Amino acid sequence: MPEKDSYMEEAYEMLKHMSVDEKKRLEYEAREKAVRDYHSQMQGMREEDFAEGKEQGKKARKMRKVTSIITNMLRKGKSPEEIADLTGEELEEILEIKRQEPT
Repeated sequence: MPEKDSYMEEAYEMLKHMSVDEKKRLEYEAREKAVRDYHSQMQGMREEDFAEGKEQGKKARKMRKVTSIITNMLRKGKSPEEIADLTGEELEEILEIKRQEPT
């Protein structure tokens, strides 16, 4: 009978050791999943930020082009009202560009 107790104790210790390893493995997998999820979210945010920056860049380029056209028209003697009529831009925007233009 003492042999049986020793065998059972050894089996119990091995089972305890294996369940600790299983628990650690599950913890490791959960941690790995959290890291992958984090990196995936960061990548998605970078892609969104890139798209947003690209759109803002397009708008800024368009605005610079419109400002350049308006500035050239002002230099050629066109009135702000006439420029607004020709370009479809708001008169206030044209007047602001005129105020910023060096004389």
